[in-house]
Amino acid sequence: MMNEHGLSIGESTCGAHIAAFSPARGGEALMEASTLTRLALQRCKTSRCAVELMGSLAEKYGFAGSEDPIEEGQ
Repeated sequence: MMNEHGLSIGESTCGAHIAAFSPARGGEALMEASTLTRLALQRCKTSRCAVELMGSLAEKYGFAGSEDPIEEGQ
């Protein structure tokens, strides 16, 4: 995806064991890759801003893998 400032973010999910889960799966982690990507593209003009924003949101609200256990690698 790309925003109006030319900031582009690509994501490739691979199988991994995710220790945090979303509320839908009994956990408390609110962020996943697609959500973080959209928020960064809405708010940032530079890659540095995107990385810092995505990292801080993941730390503050928790990072969960996909809602699909097969995509999560479980």
